[in-house]
Amino acid sequence: CGALPEADWATCGMDAAPLADATTVEYLSCGPNTASGAADWSAARHSAFADHESGLLLAACGPFVAVNDIVGGRTIQLASAHAQDVQSVRWTRRSGASPDAPETGAVSSCRGGLAVLWAARSAAPAAAAHRQDLLRARRRLRMPPRAVPWEAAGGGVAPSASAATGPKWASAPISGVAALDNADESATTVFGVSSEGQLALWTVPADRLDADADVACPDEALPPGHVAELAPTSIALCCEIAPAPHAAGSGSAGILCFSGGVDGALRVWAPMGGGRLACLSSSTGSSDWVRGVRASGGHAGSDLVVATASNDGRLRLWSLEAGRASSGPDAAAAAAAAAA
Repeated sequence: CGALPEADWATCGMDAAPLADATTVEYLSCGPNTASGAADWSAARHSAFADHESGLLLAACGPFVAVNDIVGGRTIQLASAHAQDVQSVRWTRRSGASPDAPETGAVSSCRGGLAVLWAARSAAPAAAAHRQDLLRARRRLRMPPRAVPWEAAGGGVAPSASAATGPKWASAPISGVAALDNADESATTVFGVSSEGQLALWTVPADRLDADADVACPDEALPPGHVAELAPTSIALCCEIAPAPHAAGSGSAGILCFSGGVDGALRVWAPMGGGRLACLSSSTGSSDWVRGVRASGGHAGSDLVVATASNDGRLRLWSLEAGRASSGPDAAAAAAAAAA
């Protein structure tokens, strides 16, 4: 709360006092909007911030997306493009970029079934003193409603329709979202999961993501190019997207998608023909809900390592190698993912 300017407290519903000048921050925890995926840390120094040395915290704040400079004790930007509370935020990077490379933008999602792809400006506006217009909303993405009715999928009572934000993108809440820029910078691929069972993959051409162009984000929301659905007993809560090891089954896009959810499984997905997202592997190991998933590596022939965080209090590391795959809890299923 101390990182937000006092003028923003009423807007964001905050009533806490700022940190005292003499306070030393040893550890920072952030759980905005009571959603585990609604914060993301960047260790990179962005070119738009000459005074930024130790990374930026991207966090949900009601319907807003906040860019916070924790070391400097200030909110750099409070961006608005959602009508309902934001559920997930992630920085985006170019595939194959080094860990300390600047982010290319961000992606966020909300309860109303809408994701927003943000582009990062190449440089901060010269006139900006306190607030810097780093992120600009460039495309809205829509999560489609279920093709298989909830009751037919074994879900019993259908979910409430109150999640819809309007007739243009009435659909299910997007509980997790992640994005990755293609290595050739031709497009950005976005993977999202819904708490009602849908999974979706969008590909947005780079020419629609120019952050320096002085144009408004279109109201029209793009439908996904690939979709899949899960049974109510195994719905996803979090997701990740990463470049696939060269020898792993990655479909036509050269990427792998990962989801974790209420059944404790880590699932590996890949885009296939006909707009289908195929599940390559479902590896169990967690005894409770999986709340977080992150991936590292996978480019230039390197192994891909995936980390999952679960309500059972454990972090697990999964290895998907170029040519074969292994993991502690389920080596056979992970190996099937590499061979698919």
